[in-house]
Amino acid sequence: MLKSVFPILTALLLLTFAGCSFDRDNPLDPYSEIAQNAPYDVMITNMPEYLDYSDTVALTASAKDYEQDAITYQWSSNGGSFSVSAGTDTVFTAGNTYGVFRITCRATDEAGLWTDKTEYLQIGKTFQGVLVKSEIWTGPHTVTGDILVPRGKTLTIMPGSTVTFADTDSADLGGSSLIELICSGSLILAGTSSQPVILKGANDETGVWEGIVFSGETLDLSYTEIKNTKTALYTNKLDATYITVNKTETGIMLVDSEITVNRLRYSFISECVSCIIIENSTLQVNDSGFSSCVRGIIVNPNATASLGDLFTPGNNDFNAASYHVVNLSTNMIFARNNYWHSLNSEDIDQMIYDNEEGATGWVDFTGFLLSAP
Repeated sequence: MLKSVFPILTALLLLTFAGCSFDRDNPLDPYSEIAQNAPYDVMITNMPEYLDYSDTVALTASAKDYEQDAITYQWSSNGGSFSVSAGTDTVFTAGNTYGVFRITCRATDEAGLWTDKTEYLQIGKTFQGVLVKSEIWTGPHTVTGDILVPRGKTLTIMPGSTVTFADTDSADLGGSSLIELICSGSLILAGTSSQPVILKGANDETGVWEGIVFSGETLDLSYTEIKNTKTALYTNKLDATYITVNKTETGIMLVDSEITVNRLRYSFISECVSCIIIENSTLQVNDSGFSSCVRGIIVNPNATASLGDLFTPGNNDFNAASYHVVNLSTNMIFARNNYWHSLNSEDIDQMIYDNEEGATGWVDFTGFLLSAP
């Protein structure tokens, strides 16, 4: 009897086990017939490269799982804090310590297998050295050494921000013993009429810091005040409006420009030795003022300038101690419809260096204004 029942029980047991699912076997069991996989494609969405001190950002995690397991998420960092440390969504708050910090999200499935996703975030404004990521500066900031913006990176300085440059250079990345803001990437000074961007020295003297040295990709200057430099802006391109430069040896030096025509409008340069020096470039200047300086605009050989012509009045205000315009090129410089602080053409002519003083091109200052524009 038992011998006849045994084959039947055996068949029933085989049928029972054949219908069982092994997908919840211990994934760490080497004898398991079904392999268990950790979550994959773990991602952190909305991850920035840079945050200023105490800034916040909303982050979201996602992942996939081959076995369709439910996934839990755990957040961690070696700087800053999270609104919640577990879950798909959290808000990260940057700390008050400068540096590059690690943000990690761990995705764990129901079997306990996990995969980490780590991103790196810079917190705080660079105060000297090379920008490792694009940065946005807001509010007051003190620079203690050369700042280098490399190609492919952008430094943006927001409205109302004041950047103060120390009178000694602790980085020494440039060719001067004073601090330089060197840009091979992009520089955006995004001031407004009510909230200009101010770049200034640690004291109110001339030549406290070297100035901006630009040879990069994008230069955007608007409603910006630059002072206490040796050369406020040394650049190979210029399209600027509403900038103010004072207490500097040289206001703007435009050299070897890579664009056809550079423009300066609605700007004011004062308290300097030379307001603008142009070399191997073309510059158009309108609706601007130059005062309390030794020389206004110097046009070197292989350069030219348009300071007002028949089609576009200059509307510039020149008030230099020595020469309003120095033409060292062989080009004719049109400087019509400007104000020269004199109503006597002979007196104006004495303040312009051109073919009368040397073997250079002329400066046409006809149609001068009778009052300040």
